[in-house]
Amino acid sequence: MKKKAIIFLLALFLVPFVAKAGTVEDILKQGVDKMLEMAGKDQLISDIPKSHPNFYAITWLIGDGDITGYPDGTFKPDNPINRAELMKMVTGTAADGQEQKYSNCFPDVKDEWYAKYICYGKEQGWVKGYPDSTFKPANNVNRAEAIKIIISSSLTQDQIPNPTPAQMALQMPSDFDPNAWYAGFLRFAMVKELLDGQHVTVKGDTYQYYPAGNMTRKEVAEMLWRIGIYISERDKYAEVMVAATCYWVQNQATLSKDELNQGVVKVFTDNLFTEEEMNSLTVKYQDDTALQAKIQSDTNTQCGSTQTLPMTQELPVGDPEGATQGSGG
Repeated sequence: MKKKAIIFLLALFLVPFVAKAGTVEDILKQGVDKMLEMAGKDQLISDIPKSHPNFYAITWLIGDGDITGYPDGTFKPDNPINRAELMKMVTGTAADGQEQKYSNCFPDVKDEWYAKYICYGKEQGWVKGYPDSTFKPANNVNRAEAIKIIISSSLTQDQIPNPTPAQMALQMPSDFDPNAWYAGFLRFAMVKELLDGQHVTVKGDTYQYYPAGNMTRKEVAEMLWRIGIYISERDKYAEVMVAATCYWVQNQATLSKDELNQGVVKVFTDNLFTEEEMNSLTVKYQDDTALQAKIQSDTNTQCGSTQTLPMTQELPVGDPEGATQGSGG
């Protein structure tokens, strides 16, 4: 299991101490605030104050031990990231300590501090060497390369659904090459809103993302944070949908329609979602076939077959009017 898939569990642990819940991102931000409050600090890194656009991403990942700053107490968010540093960051969030035994996987990667991260990533298929068989750990990583490595290391295949026709119609940057090797990774990252866009420039009706430009440390941290939110939200939505469906199945013979609806909504709120938020998420994930299959399978396992249950007509979630209203139209 990818390590970031458990990020939501700590957030839920912190919920009893939090005055107000909200979206998964809201809850995780509250978790960061509570972590700092308990530590008696306003910030963990000297050059990442709360006013910094990437404050929550960097603070969460450092507080969780997934990434580190420099010995002088800074993070240097605008510095370009090299191949060794990137592998340390992505392996820290995905390997869960399994990288410790790896070394000596390229002619220029032996037993240096970064060897375990690079060699673990090589075995997992996240990275390859150059044609001359070297890895060149000191080389800076461009955005296209970094996005591919981060997605490959952070997400399982079922968490990367094929884009829908509407998503395929998303306006891509003018410097995007639809035939390039990185096209699918960049499109997915943009569709799922996983990218930091502070460097983006807008020119009239078009914009440029600069996929060949150097990826910065703050961009990597932000992408890892947003992937954690994506995984947590997706998994939590499936869990709540299964619980709501099971409630409906188990009580439909004894409760009225209104009572069933009220009970389902209570399942949502007990899991920190409003009915409107669940409707919105249903629209968001309705074309995610892997997720829908998981929901159906888990539901059948936990509360029996629901093949005869007219889900889209009965449950509040999935109702066309409610879903449209919940997604903001």
